Amino acid sequence: MDDAPLKLVSQAGAQLCRLSRPNKDSLLKSLREVAESLVQIQHACSSSLEGLEKKKLAKKQAAALLPMKEFIVKREILRHADREVQLLVSVCVAELFRILAPETPFADKHLRDVFKLILGTFSELADTGSPYFGRRASVLEAVARCECCVVMLDVQCGDLVLELFKTFFSVVRAYHDKSVKKNMLHIMSRILNEEPSQRLADVILQNLIKEEEGPSQLAVYIIQKCDYELEPFVRGFFNSCFLNRDAVENDLKESYHVVLYEVYKCAPRMLLTVIPYLSEELRTDQVDVRVKAVNLLGKLLALRGDQFAREHHDLFTELKNRFSDKSVDVRRSALHCARAFYIANPCWKASEEILSAFEGRLLDLNDEVRAQAVVIICDLASSNLESFPPGLVVTATERLRDKKLSVRKKALARLMKLYQDYCIKCSQRLMAITNHFERIPTEVLMLCCIDSKAFRSQTTEHTLWEDLFPANLSAEERTRHWVHIVSLFTPLHWKVMASVLSKQNRLQTEMRTYLSLRKNEKENTSEVMQKNIKKSISKMSASFPDPSKAQECFYILNQLKDCNVFSTLELLLEDLTIDDLQMKRKEFLKLVGDKHPQLDFLQLLSLKCSFSIFNSEIIRCVLVHLSSEGLEIEQKKASAKLILVTSVSSHDICGHPLCVI
Repeated sequence: MDDAPLKLVSQAGAQLCRLSRPNKDSLLKSLREVAESLVQIQHACSSSLEGLEKKKLAKKQAAALLPMKEFIVKREILRHADREVQLLVSVCVAELFRILAPETPFADKHLRDVFKLILGTFSELADTGSPYFGRRASVLEAVARCECCVVMLDVQCGDLVLELFKTFFSVVRAYHDKSVKKNMLHIMSRILNEEPSQRLADVILQNLIKEEEGPSQLAVYIIQKCDYELEPFVRGFFNSCFLNRDAVENDLKESYHVVLYEVYKCAPRMLLTVIPYLSEELRTDQVDVRVKAVNLLGKLLALRGDQFAREHHDLFTELKNRFSDKSVDVRRSALHCARAFYIANPCWKASEEILSAFEGRLLDLNDEVRAQAVVIICDLASSNLESFPPGLVVTATERLRDKKLSVRKKALARLMKLYQDYCIKCSQRLMAITNHFERIPTEVLMLCCIDSKAFRSQTTEHTLWEDLFPANLSAEERTRHWVHIVSLFTPLHWKVMASVLSKQNRLQTEMRTYLSLRKNEKENTSEVMQKNIKKSISKMSASFPDPSKAQECFYILNQLKDCNVFSTLELLLEDLTIDDLQMKRKEFLKLVGDKHPQLDFLQLLSLKCSFSIFNSEIIRCVLVHLSSEGLEIEQKKASAKLILVTSVSSHDICGHPLCVI
């Protein structure tokens, strides 16, 4: 074993003790030499020597290090103003603890100042860019290895222990090296193993709910490592919050649900006897408390749904009762809660009970609850298309006929999104075409029969073309769905579809007339011409949800001098493929510009000017289907009827593009 480092430390210590007032430069030089030498000195127990020889070495080391120890405590060096001096002294102190362990290098009366110095070094650990960071990290490592911080408990320095925990949480960062976090964790866990307390538990819980990843992750680690030591204090805090929150003298009481959730994420076993208290909150008279309890349960179920429901069956049962709570807010919270549970556990048996509760809320007396139930059911169906209960989709679709307009609108939007997701799955051959999903368009079509401005045939046409299928779905795929959809039609469905197609054709016919009149307007500016244009505009306006507003927009459009706009509109009236239609519409809207005051009107007009629902491309695909083997007889009949209705609605079979096929 090399004695040179030990001799250097002994000599430097003696020399420093003799100096009454060492200047800063010489002090720094000596401390650097001592610090570097101390790091090289092995602990006596780690040497290859045997029993007696180790004891002799330990005594030799203690004697050689005595001058340095005396210098540190006698020369007020522990309270030196210079930060680099403080850091180097911290390095020396930490190494002295390591080398002389398990003996304490300093008398009890000096230990408080010694630990304050070490804490000061730890408080700078956040600055990883500092040239001193390496030395600070080495102090942390040395303290962790020798476990000297436990000594603070023996010398009545509980306040410093608390400060140590707060310091670690304040300086730890997500970008810290693993070894830094590991050393912090080791120091904290050793203290908790020796003497856990409510104050330390509170500090850990406070940092557990912080948004910063560094402190929150450190809190998770310490809770997981010392769960048995912390359990009585954590449980005591929650029990007090549930039983008499006003008496709790802790700021955490205002967010104890958040704390409980975070603890449950990392140490669920710790809360086995705490969770049941939530049942009391679910039954309390205070609506806000019930809402918070339901929201918390939703988050807990999303984490460990099946296991949670088994461990706390009574609580799960009480949660289901909240679906029929007298408070609208509680019922809505219960729906959110159940949504989270189902998404996390779609195939578990308890999920069937949850879905049954959803079905009941579709008929809730409150329109907001009904709307929310539809939205959530559609979301859940989208997340589990293959195995979601068909009956629940059908029941949700019935909300398209809800007495409240707000519910119908929300149901329409979400059912369209669900149907699009289903179409994508079908196009990928991940699922077969099924009746319960194909009933969605049939119910959308029947919205034309509702006496409401929001759901006229004009609006339904827009929905069937723009919102029914994903924009990039091929004509072949659209046809597969249409063939199945029309096979579900009743006579009333056919009547409504014929009406929609007929109105669409009338607009397109009138638009051709209008464009022709515009072309001739330059050559003939007579009163008769203007009267005919006005008449044509009046007829076209009738095809819009708000005819009077549409008429105003048409007159403004008529004043435009840009011939390209009208040329593009004319192109839209041709029988284009779906892809070409979308491209031409984009060209038209680009010509108009995003800031055009009539943009909404022109978007709708460009849609109506195309053979938007069934063009020759779709009909051609229908004919292919008719000639294919394996098509059910009912679908063949429906397909043939679709071709007939499309032709008749044109009012001019000979001139219709179908005749080209």
